[in-house]
Amino acid sequence: MTERCPFSATDRLHRRNPSHERGALKKRIAVAADLLETTRQADLQPLVAPSGVAVFQNFSQIRAELKRKFSEEHIRLFAQPNADPATGDVQWYSPVGGIRRRLSELDSKTRARVEAKLAPLINEISTHADQLQKSGNEIDRLMGSNLAQALEIPSEDHIFVVEDQPIIAAWGHVPRGPATPIRLLMALADRALNQPQIPDPLDNKGQTRVEEQLVPANLKSAAQAQIQRSLGRDGDPARYRLVVSSTTFRSLPFVSTNVAWLSTLLWALFILILFIIGYLLLKYCAIGWPVARDDIRHAIINFCDGPAVIASVPAVPDNPRQGALLDKLRQLERSIEEKRRACAVDSRRNADSTRRPADGRSRVEREGGRIGAVNLILTWNTDDDLDLHVRCPDGSHIYFANQRSCGAVLDVDRNMSQNTLSVEPVENIYWDEAGAAPGEYVVEVDRYKSRSSGSQTSRFRIELRINGRQVEVRDGTIEGEKSPKQVFTFKLPYGPR
Repeated sequence: MTERCPFSATDRLHRRNPSHERGALKKRIAVAADLLETTRQADLQPLVAPSGVAVFQNFSQIRAELKRKFSEEHIRLFAQPNADPATGDVQWYSPVGGIRRRLSELDSKTRARVEAKLAPLINEISTHADQLQKSGNEIDRLMGSNLAQALEIPSEDHIFVVEDQPIIAAWGHVPRGPATPIRLLMALADRALNQPQIPDPLDNKGQTRVEEQLVPANLKSAAQAQIQRSLGRDGDPARYRLVVSSTTFRSLPFVSTNVAWLSTLLWALFILILFIIGYLLLKYCAIGWPVARDDIRHAIINFCDGPAVIASVPAVPDNPRQGALLDKLRQLERSIEEKRRACAVDSRRNADSTRRPADGRSRVEREGGRIGAVNLILTWNTDDDLDLHVRCPDGSHIYFANQRSCGAVLDVDRNMSQNTLSVEPVENIYWDEAGAAPGEYVVEVDRYKSRSSGSQTSRFRIELRINGRQVEVRDGTIEGEKSPKQVFTFKLPYGPR
C-alpha cells in the first residue's frame, strides 16, 4: 500500500504560491537570528548537578522553578541550550527576538543601565537558591544547587542584551579545567548594587532637567545647597550637581508645618472611621445589654425592635469525671475528622487514577505548548512523574535530558518538580514542517517517580497528531520506576496502517 505523506498538501500549496516559500525563508532567518552563540566543549567545563547530570541540561526544571517563583524577566534571563550529542558543542538561543549585543560591547552609560537591571535579578535568584539549599526537602536542595550553579559563567563575554532584556549564555559552565565556581555574576551584581546612582541634572542638550526645574528658588537658598561645577568631557557643556544634606529639610519651617497638618488630618480620619464603625454596630443590633431598659441602643439611638439577647449556658453540676469525658469526646471528634479526610483523599485519588486522560491538545495549549506538523502528546491523571521518550531514525534520543534532537523539541514536561505538581499533567514533543526526518520512530514511556500511585500501576494515553489532527491513540499502563516501556512505533511520512 502506498504511504501518504502528511506534508504533500503543504508542498503543493507552496509550489502554487511562491509567497509561502518566502514566508518559510523568513521563518528560518528568524530562528537563526535567535541564536546568541555556540560554545565549544573543548573551551568550557560544564558544572555537574548532584544528580550526575550537567546543570544546563536541567533547563526545563530551572525554568519551571523560576516561573513558579519569579517574573518573566527572571525566566528570560537564561538562554535556552541545545547540545549537539556528537560534538558536545552547545547552541544558546535567546527567548526573545531582536538585535543582540554583548554587554562588553556597550558604552559605559548603557552598560551601567543594563547592569542595574541585571543585578537584582541575579541577587534574587541567588537568595532563593540559598534558601532552597537549606531546606529539609531533598528535591528543594537539588533545585537550589542547580540554581546556584546555573549562575556560573566563564566570562562577561557571555552576557547579552536583546531588546533591553539581559540574557545569559554559557550558564552552568566555567573555563576548561577544575570545575570550580568563580562567582563572576555575583561579583557583577554586588558591584552594580553597591555603586551609587547620582542623577545627571543636565540632559544631552545641556538643558536643566525637570526635577531641578521643580525645586523653588527659596528652597535652594534655605537648604544652603552646594553647587559643584565640573568640566564636561569631549568638549561637552559644563555640568552642575545640586548637593543637599540629609538635615536640610528638617530645618525648613514650611516642611514641619505640613507634617503637623498631615498628622492632624490622619487623626481626624481615624476618629471618623471609629464613629462609622460604632454607628453600623448600633444600627444592626451588634452591641447592647441583655436587659431592655439598660440597652445602650435605647440610650443612644433605637434602631432595633427588641432588646438584645445573650444566649445563656446552663450550669453544669460538678462531676469528677467531667474533664476526662470531655477530653475523650474531643479525641473521638478529631479521630472521626481525620478518617473522613483520609477517605475523601483516597476516593479522589482512585477516581483520578482510574479515569482515562482527557484530550491532550487542550492540555498542551493550557501549558503554552506548541502544536506543530507532527505532535506526540503524553497525558495521565496522577501526580506521578511520567516521561515521554522518542528514539529517532538517526539513533538520537529525545527525552527530558535531551530536549532538542532530529528536528523535534520537547517543550512541555509537567510533574518533574515537587513544587509544580498537577493531577492533569502532559508532555509534548513537536516537529516543525521541515524538521521531521523520514524513517521509523520508537515511542516509549517511563515512570521516573511514583508519588500518589505508590506501587500501583499508572494509566496513560499517547496521541499522535499530524498537522493538528489525531491519527493514532494508544492507552496503556506502567509500573515500577525508571524502566522505559515501548508503546508503539510509527513511520514518517505517515500513512494509515
